[in-house]
Amino acid sequence: MNIATTQFPVFKAPNCIASKLEISDVIAKVRAWIQNCEVKHVHCGVPQCPRLPSRVIDIGVLDSYEDIKLVLNAGRSAQYLALSYCWGAGTTMIQTTSSSLETWNKGIPWQRLPRTFQDAVVITRELGLQYLWIDALCIIQDDTHDWEFQSAEMADIYSNAYITVAATSAPDSHHGLFANKWTRSSGDNNFKIPIDAHLVTTSAKNLEDKVFVRPRLHLAHNRFCNMENAMDHIEDAPLLTRAWAFQERLLPSRTLHFHAEELVWECKSAVQCECQSLDRNFSFEETGMQGWLKNFVTGSLHDNNSAEELGHVWLDLVSEFGALRLTNESDRLPALSGLASKFSDKCLGNYVAGIWEHDVARGLLFATSASEELQRLHQSQSSLPSWSWASAYLHGLQISYGYILKRGFIQDPSFHILGMDLERSSSNPFSWVEHGVLHIQGHCASARIFTGASSSLDQPDVKFVMRLDGSPRSIPLDYFRSDGNIDTLTDALLCCLLIGEQDTSWSVDLGHDGTICEYVLVLRKASEELKTYRRVGLLSIMDPSCSLRNEPVLTASLA
Repeated sequence: MNIATTQFPVFKAPNCIASKLEISDVIAKVRAWIQNCEVKHVHCGVPQCPRLPSRVIDIGVLDSYEDIKLVLNAGRSAQYLALSYCWGAGTTMIQTTSSSLETWNKGIPWQRLPRTFQDAVVITRELGLQYLWIDALCIIQDDTHDWEFQSAEMADIYSNAYITVAATSAPDSHHGLFANKWTRSSGDNNFKIPIDAHLVTTSAKNLEDKVFVRPRLHLAHNRFCNMENAMDHIEDAPLLTRAWAFQERLLPSRTLHFHAEELVWECKSAVQCECQSLDRNFSFEETGMQGWLKNFVTGSLHDNNSAEELGHVWLDLVSEFGALRLTNESDRLPALSGLASKFSDKCLGNYVAGIWEHDVARGLLFATSASEELQRLHQSQSSLPSWSWASAYLHGLQISYGYILKRGFIQDPSFHILGMDLERSSSNPFSWVEHGVLHIQGHCASARIFTGASSSLDQPDVKFVMRLDGSPRSIPLDYFRSDGNIDTLTDALLCCLLIGEQDTSWSVDLGHDGTICEYVLVLRKASEELKTYRRVGLLSIMDPSCSLRNEPVLTASLA
């Protein structure tokens, strides 16, 4: 019985989705998607015989699990599969260390591999590939030099992979790829249910006419069709909440996601799913590249965009990345270094602690957001420059350039970057930095934050007061976004530095009476002798009577 052609057009004939994945069905689906990419998608090609990463796992011969081992590439070239997965909190997992390297070169016992690694081996074999790349085994985890070298290679490792398999629904490496599928019911109850199809009893006279129903799949569609919603899918797509997985998702030409509901194929030109709902609703063949995150980035890198346009894309990516979770805060720049290297051969100049040389002014204007309780606990990473978004501890916080992306930006004519001193702590130019100083110039006004008595017992009366044209002016506290605990700034002498203003040619978010927003960095002196300041927050001034344009010009160093 073909429901889709009956008199009830509200019903559709959805693809049959098995609640339990079988390897044969997975491989058949993957081969079809790969063929579609190779025939129809210009940007989805992969090297036919790429240089192997410095270490790979040789998966041995079919039907044998006794000859899996870690090997050096020794100049070899071959196709390989890469794995993206969650390590998991507090879980024990096999790793390569300085002491285990020689052992794994001789052989890796099958029983020592967690289930997700075992499943990746099976898929690699079924696709006819010989090599597999897994970071826990292919990077020496206790060797800083090897980590630096491998982090610099991330862009090539994932970009050159024949396919990347993403354990999207697995919270750790022991979960596996072939878990039973589930979804959540719509409505207020929102409980977890299996996706099994059920036979519905009907009055049909022909016994061969059968009707099956299954729950509507929606979690995967919502996750992949939208940006900045990772934390809404912690349970069904935990991998996509992790900062390291961000570039692992965007760098490969084609990725197979094992989502909780269904398989999802994410290539550089489209997103397709097992139930084909995304295929039907967003036909690549009719409209070309869609507005998905991955092909949005791909299109931006292939188009002849200006530095301003590419910089806009980068700030958008940092805003998305800045909402994701990271176990070690010091990894924030390394976790994005592979993606940064892809932007490096464009017109953005040098990469400076997460910000591009030709877009520094706009890059300075990030904002942090969190609950008041978390803000009071927040502190910056003192070893990183305060002017970089990477300096913020993001546990419970979020970095965003939303204000700038929404309102646009025009640099103030008096604001200049006079020079920069950067000390790198890694051989990877897109990774760690030890210290960095910007030498800057711009209109500046002094300010203080005062806390006084209030009629409310719970909330003290906090005022932000700037001295403009020699007179104190109270600025609404809502204009100020502190980088951390605002209590530490009480009665401290602050410096407000004008960076620029919103671009009215493409912004509709104007203030009262068409007021243009001014973007101001709030600084605090770190060294009296050297005239060195550190950033402590961002001020968005929407009151023309509080403009800094007529204030004196300050020349200083920002650390």
